[in-house]
Amino acid sequence: MGVLAWIDFVLFLLLLVLLIYLFVSVTITGLHKMYLTFHLFMMIWPFCQFAIQTTGNPNLQLIYVKLAFVDTALLVSGWLAFTIFLTGRSLILRRKTGLAIFIPALLVAVCVIINPGGMFVLPLQGGYIHRSYGSLFWVSMCILIGYVIGSLLIIYQTLVADKAPRIKKQVWKILKGLLVMTIFMLLDILLNVVLDKSLPIIPGLTSLGILIIWLFATSDVMRQRQLYFFPENL
Repeated sequence: MGVLAWIDFVLFLLLLVLLIYLFVSVTITGLHKMYLTFHLFMMIWPFCQFAIQTTGNPNLQLIYVKLAFVDTALLVSGWLAFTIFLTGRSLILRRKTGLAIFIPALLVAVCVIINPGGMFVLPLQGGYIHRSYGSLFWVSMCILIGYVIGSLLIIYQTLVADKAPRIKKQVWKILKGLLVMTIFMLLDILLNVVLDKSLPIIPGLTSLGILIIWLFATSDVMRQRQLYFFPENL
């Protein structure tokens, strides 16, 4: 296992330190627990990327690959739900039709888990440290990008609407985090999937995007002594 394989693990440890730091330094409410749970799930991606490198068992490697992408699908749909909640549209989530928001993400998760005929991912060189992505991967990525676009549309509508300045301030913070995450994920796909035959693998891109988001969040928490993603009286 090369030195580069440790990049994701180091980023995972930094996220873990941030999580522990928030627990011991901020007063925790019910809504804050939701934020910290979200943070915990975001740590799964860098952990899985590192764990894949630690075993030569292809079956175990595949489990880590699947766990990472299932986690991503649920997180992206969760991000859209949080955006809806924080922009004052929580009634959408309380209706039965609100469950439809999660159906595409669940379909992606099912496709990842089943991986029919290797249409999502196939091993290269006898394992999944190096892997090839199939047509279901690209369909899944389009669905997940659709969630991002949906979040951006809701943010845009909120910013141009007649909303309280406090709400707009929260939405701007969501927008910054969403853009950072999107840029690093797209870079990861472009450099490590599309151009993988032309360029060496660059580990840790998506993990770094996750870390930057939570560094912004933690910095804001320590200035305001609260978790800004979940203001109590939004």
